[in-house]
Amino acid sequence: MFVFNKMQRVEFSKPVLEQYKNRTKQKDFIGGNPVTLESKHVYNLWRKNFNVTPKVDGTRYLCIFDSVRLNPKSTGPKKPFFIDRGGSGTHLRVFQPKHTTGNLPSPRNFPACILDGEMVSETKKGRTRFIYWIFDILSFEGQMITGLSFDQRFSILQTLNKYCKAENQDSNWLSFEIKPYYSRQFYSNSKDPYEDIKKEFTGYCKQLGFSKPVLDGLILNDTSTPYVKGPWSRCDNIQHKWKPQEEQTIDMVLGKNNKVLGRDGKEYTYKYTDKKTQKEYTLRLDKPADLPSDKPKQENKELVVELRLTGLDLKRQVIKNSWVRYRTDKQANAYKTINSVVNAWIYPVKNLKSVFARDPRKITKYLTRYQILRVLHRSDLFSQSNKASLKKLCKKDSTASKKPIRKFVIRLPNKSVPIECFEERDFPKAVLHESHSPSKGEVILLENKLEVPKFDGQPKMWTADGKNIIKLKTDYIYNTPVVIIPMTLKPAGAAAVANKGKILKTIFRITAYTNIIFENPQRGEKTYYVESYPGENPEQLFKLIKLLLEL
Repeated sequence: MFVFNKMQRVEFSKPVLEQYKNRTKQKDFIGGNPVTLESKHVYNLWRKNFNVTPKVDGTRYLCIFDSVRLNPKSTGPKKPFFIDRGGSGTHLRVFQPKHTTGNLPSPRNFPACILDGEMVSETKKGRTRFIYWIFDILSFEGQMITGLSFDQRFSILQTLNKYCKAENQDSNWLSFEIKPYYSRQFYSNSKDPYEDIKKEFTGYCKQLGFSKPVLDGLILNDTSTPYVKGPWSRCDNIQHKWKPQEEQTIDMVLGKNNKVLGRDGKEYTYKYTDKKTQKEYTLRLDKPADLPSDKPKQENKELVVELRLTGLDLKRQVIKNSWVRYRTDKQANAYKTINSVVNAWIYPVKNLKSVFARDPRKITKYLTRYQILRVLHRSDLFSQSNKASLKKLCKKDSTASKKPIRKFVIRLPNKSVPIECFEERDFPKAVLHESHSPSKGEVILLENKLEVPKFDGQPKMWTADGKNIIKLKTDYIYNTPVVIIPMTLKPAGAAAVANKGKILKTIFRITAYTNIIFENPQRGEKTYYVESYPGENPEQLFKLIKLLLEL
């Protein structure tokens, strides 16, 4: 009889972690963290092309193959190593599963890669085994692929299926399986998508010979975005976890006398307003019910406990909860995460039917005034006339050699967009210091004492064409329109550059014809704009403008 013992710490883990850090360029755990689906997120998710996968009740690990080989493309068997968050997110730990016989996983014929998944143990017919459910891939044949869309990454992940099937036949105590994703469109008319997806996944597990899986919700995943380290709520990268109201849990520190604390050692409080009485309450977390007397030995000083939210006691001003398990693999949730889960529990998205549906009327109860405006006006953002004007700017001039050089700049409404939104997409990036000189025009500062004219010949600079400016109708949301400004390269005059100073530019090359430029002037303001040249596909620009407006 096989009995699976535990995940065993790898004693000599330094070479594994060095290879991990070398590949990922990260010192901490790179794995992304889906955010809890709240009612305020419904619109942003609904408008996306998302797929869905069951959330298995397991332990999160990154799996790195061939971590100690110098040549990532070398053939032959490779050892799997499993990396967790170390309880803090920065103190990484390396594990390997250990069989009761003392055996560790044998080398496998996988290509060099880094996988993202959850480890699940199950017992069936007296045998206990581990299943590593793979739901993403971060590196393939030694190359990081996090900048690719999820659809592209999953396509690469599918190529590992043959290795999983072949190797699983040789080991009946440790299996590697690629977790299936289900398209939103298949469940758009479902009365209860969660139950239907559970049924589908349970049937899939039965085909593989696994026990009935323990699930605790769904992961809803935007298929068009790159992999994002840390919380997935930044920018337009959306990955949400949804749980039934009765399954909502939080990870907290268990203090003295079983007092529930945050990761900073302080009590968590939540501001709650009773809808009937309009009375405000400051709620704290109650001591957990059903807490076992035996507590695990913890390497760190803090003991983290997973708690299920069970009810409100307004008389005592507490949120009632019950013990689920101790989490030696995680640190306590951040306060932002706790707030998100509590919000989702008090004001739940009870049924995903409306989220999966295509009809915007189905989600109106979740929408803010701002979001309703976006739904109502989504079709008239680009009028036929400004579409035609933008297409004209994108058209290349066949006699361009005889005409002035042109470009156009797209200025977006005054809204903050983190530069990390583009750094995470692995766009080619350049950082330049530029200045405007009356004698040299636009100048690139390679060093403090070295100036290079940006354009050959006489001093030149870009001059706006005020007659053909295009304005897109975004006033109803942002109070200001999107402005597209045609520009021409002309000789620079002293008056034109008199008030121009040094500018730090971070330039992201989106296509061969389009850049996104972040400026950080000396006065401390941070601005960004899109810079495009004739030859760009106008449809590409329409998509880019929409993306930026929705960030």
